[in-house]
Amino acid sequence: MILKDSASRGKGRENLWTRKTLERNMTALRLVVVLLVAYVAMGQNTSTPTTSSSPNGTATSTPSPSVNATADRNTTSNSSSVCFPGDAFVVMADWSLKAISKLEIGDQVSDGRGGSSPVFMFGHRLATVEETFVEISAKSRSESFTLDLSPSHFLPVNGKLLAARLVKANDQVTVVSGDGEAAEATVTGVRSVRKTGLYNPHTLDGSIVVNGVVASCYTETVRPSLAHLLLAPFRLVYPVVRNGLDTFTGPLNRAGSHISLRDGKAMVSLSA
Repeated sequence: MILKDSASRGKGRENLWTRKTLERNMTALRLVVVLLVAYVAMGQNTSTPTTSSSPNGTATSTPSPSVNATADRNTTSNSSSVCFPGDAFVVMADWSLKAISKLEIGDQVSDGRGGSSPVFMFGHRLATVEETFVEISAKSRSESFTLDLSPSHFLPVNGKLLAARLVKANDQVTVVSGDGEAAEATVTGVRSVRKTGLYNPHTLDGSIVVNGVVASCYTETVRPSLAHLLLAPFRLVYPVVRNGLDTFTGPLNRAGSHISLRDGKAMVSLSA
């Protein structure tokens, strides 16, 4: 009888601890949702000026009739998307390539500095949307690279983060060769192209290598330092999120967005 009572008390304490742990995790995840709603709202409320022409155009590629060359660094874009197209390839931690459309939460990708970082969410994951992208062509000593990304998407240029729409010929971008070695490459051409698909994976590190070119996960819609701060709680609870504790869709759906935490997978998709 005494042993049975002790076992019951022990089981009760275990259940109480489990319940309190679950409540703490749920509270943390609700905080994450609130911060993500704020992050989304800031991005959606950011207006981008309309493109203006400039006599000092720097595009060196000859565009087709449906593609317009980009202008100089004073030029802005009216595109609100913040992504890579569906035909982009991501450099993985083992230096293999994976189609961005096949990328999944938890995939380990190269950070462009010899290390790796997991994908923990998607800002956009839309397969059929057609959008205008900035196509940046660059050449290192031994290889040529081409990266398509949204005009407001950041990438390291001349040692600092710069929006793709501001990149010019002869700028220096960081690239990763097939053996994983990072190097500088010179921009040889910049132009606008129309492509299908909008994908914006976020890594815990905040950087990603697409088509061999190092890029940031952040954009002009929210300052990178602020975006990184707003997403910090989500990074902290990422191990819990991967275990699929729950699904929080209400707040983000009202913000035109969706976060799913289920079956060991997590995804946030924001309406374009």
